[in-house]
Amino acid sequence: MTSDNFSYILSTFLNKFLPGKRNLSTNTIFAYTCTFGRLFSFSKEIKGITEEKFSLDDLNDDFVFDFITWLKESCGASPATQKQRLAAIHAFVRFLMPRYPARMFEWQKILEVKVKCPTQSNVGYLSREAMEKLLSMPDTSTADGMRDLALLGLMYDGALRVQEVCDAMVEDVRLSKPGIIRVTGKGGKTAIVELVDSTIHVLSAYIKIAKKTSDDVLFTNHQGMKFTRAGIAYLLHKYAEMARKSMPNFPERIFPHMLRHSKAMHLMNGGVNIIYIRDHLRHSQLATTQIYAKADTQIKSEIIRKTGLHIASDDLMKDWRDDKSLMSELRSICGKKN
Repeated sequence: MTSDNFSYILSTFLNKFLPGKRNLSTNTIFAYTCTFGRLFSFSKEIKGITEEKFSLDDLNDDFVFDFITWLKESCGASPATQKQRLAAIHAFVRFLMPRYPARMFEWQKILEVKVKCPTQSNVGYLSREAMEKLLSMPDTSTADGMRDLALLGLMYDGALRVQEVCDAMVEDVRLSKPGIIRVTGKGGKTAIVELVDSTIHVLSAYIKIAKKTSDDVLFTNHQGMKFTRAGIAYLLHKYAEMARKSMPNFPERIFPHMLRHSKAMHLMNGGVNIIYIRDHLRHSQLATTQIYAKADTQIKSEIIRKTGLHIASDDLMKDWRDDKSLMSELRSICGKKN
């Protein structure tokens, strides 16, 4: 790469390298694009450097550190968002390293910029009772209600990512036993996900009521367009509000990916081997699945109690002074000596 034009370099990274060499999904590339959009806003507003004048010389560790700080203090970005933005910049820097080796020292300093994250909290998920309550909210006497139950039920049962649901076609579902759905996940990878009979039953009823054909998008809105992430989030919040009216302890904060978390935690708490959970979630590495190994404290305690061995008799550490017959005999002996 001979051009030093930053716009050309960035365009090559976003439009050729990421989708071509890295094979990243459209959503991931969009997130990277948003990162550099925010970076240019920071550069113009805080540093006084417009997009047209921005160059490789301006991209250094101080600039990146100030950018992340600005996201945190001025934009209210969470640690997760800061980390995501920084990861995009680091990926760009690694793209630059073999192409501009003369700047290697500067690239390495940028890679040393880190985000301080608080201790990771527990995974947000719904209890089985809350999940059952949520799925009982759609009015299945209506076509929309049947669609919503099929959509939410499929997301939970298949532990699907929201984009996988948005992109699903009718032809991707096999309604005969064993029921499955073919999904395209991160990096364009296709996988087969097995579904339980009740989910297949609801999907069958919905497809029949909606008069869907094999060439149709599985879930569509009132305009006949496939659902978006925002559309699914709206449905979820609507039914969550309804659930809270009859279940006061229903979580206040809920988001689409929580259904995937919930399925994973329910499998984990049910004693399912973590290897099977990894396969169901389509994780490429087991380490990603380990987050769900942190089961509830109560469940852990119950498992420990049930699996513990009785290694000693109950009277092993019994206090001899608690033996009433022995104490009575001792008192008798002492009395006779007096």
